[in-house]
Amino acid sequence: MDNKNKDQHSLEHLDHKIEKMFIQLQDLLITEAQLLKTEITSKSNHIKKAGFRFFFGITFCFFGIGALIIASILALSLYLTLFESALIICSLLLISGGVLLNSGRRALKMTEIKPKDTLKRVQKNAKFIQKDFA
Repeated sequence: MDNKNKDQHSLEHLDHKIEKMFIQLQDLLITEAQLLKTEITSKSNHIKKAGFRFFFGITFCFFGIGALIIASILALSLYLTLFESALIICSLLLISGGVLLNSGRRALKMTEIKPKDTLKRVQKNAKFIQKDFA
């Protein structure tokens, strides 16, 4: 009878440990989900702000360049014909614009959305849990 009582106590103790472990696992998963949400929100805000700056920068540059184009063509037309002046200025602007657009595109590509920190923590926790069950 003593062995049966001992076995039942051991089973109850094991059951309690498993229940406690599942509660801790649930808390861990909820915490990781909250961290993932925070990290993704932070990165998306960064991209949104960068996108707004990029858009307004292009808009202001567009109007500024328009004024500079007119002024440059008029200034150069004092020495060359109006058509030659416009051709030279527009060629320089197209080359400069291509370089700037390529630079901006590369900068946006370098911003990574993937939540690396959270994924590392989840993988680490998964390995830890696998070790406990093994």
